[in-house]
Amino acid sequence: MARPQSHDSGAGRTLALVVCVMLVLALVPARYSGWVRWIGGLFETVLTPISHPLSGVSRWLSSSGGPGTAPEVQRQLTEERDRFQTLFLQQRDENTRLRDLITELQRGMKLNPDLPVTQLAAPVVGVSSDLASAVMRVRAGSSEGVDKNAVVAAAGLQLLGKVIEVSNRQCVVQPITSKAAGGLIGVVMFDDEHPGALCRLSPTGDGSLKGDVGESADKKPGWEQSVKIGATVRLSDTERWPKNAQYLVVGTIERVEPNLAMPLRTNIVVRPSLRLERVSEVILRLSREAAIEDAKSGGRP
Repeated sequence: MARPQSHDSGAGRTLALVVCVMLVLALVPARYSGWVRWIGGLFETVLTPISHPLSGVSRWLSSSGGPGTAPEVQRQLTEERDRFQTLFLQQRDENTRLRDLITELQRGMKLNPDLPVTQLAAPVVGVSSDLASAVMRVRAGSSEGVDKNAVVAAAGLQLLGKVIEVSNRQCVVQPITSKAAGGLIGVVMFDDEHPGALCRLSPTGDGSLKGDVGESADKKPGWEQSVKIGATVRLSDTERWPKNAQYLVVGTIERVEPNLAMPLRTNIVVRPSLRLERVSEVILRLSREAAIEDAKSGGRP
């Protein structure tokens, strides 16, 4: 036990000596301690060249030492985050579109209640380039229950056109803005539920329809107040369109012009709520009514 005590005594004396030397050096004037700075500079000269590589190695070890922080793992996590963010934004837009569709369908039910109709969504696979005589090819045919003269809508209750040809897997749709489609009769709405003035519209070839405004559908006074820019025009043509097409949206009034040929009447320009020739998906409104009308007409468009 004597040897450890002697070792402890020597260490204590060495520590005391070092402390005393440091105190002396701290009290000695700067001009007598220049040799200490010389020794410090020598150590700095030796250690400085290797300090940068050592710090780089230290940073590399610290970054690769923790779990899940490697560059490859960080890249994968970033890609996963971006992918899920994209999916979230897509689903949010889809939910917004479906809510708007439900709102439009509920509004249409108020105008045309108790009408049995099956709606079939189908993609557009081809569109002719000429606006004046544009037709659309849709991937849905007789195998899905599509008949000639079936009504075609887009974006809820926007009337798009009518089926003019049907095959087993595809059909050809003629938009209401095509000149070959002919004219139609619409009604300018006072509000969401009450019809106002009747109008006869014909396609102009530039994606709009134009025609003159007549009297009110129910002969009520004050129908002129419904004829204004921004008013909604809906279909009201039982002669040329089936029942399930009535009150679908034709478009909104874009311009109101005087009728030079008939001063007592007004001309309006109506434009659909979207570019019909650019839609990527349509909604086929299927019912037995279209098939019965097709049979009566002997297959004529």
